[in-house]
Amino acid sequence: MGSKGFTLVELIIVIVIIGVLSIVAIPVYKSYINKTKIAQNNAGIEKSASVSYTISK
Repeated sequence: MGSKGFTLVELIIVIVIIGVLSIVAIPVYKSYINKTKIAQNNAGIEKSASVSYTISK
């Protein structure tokens, strides 16, 4: 007779794997977002600096 569904142990293993992946992925994602915000801010500063230099000539 074939069993239908998953055992409790299999479900717990899947939950643990998902937990470990999220523990690793969340800090990496936050770091990526912070780097993106810094790059956007630097681009905005450089653009405003070039505009003000052009205006002051």
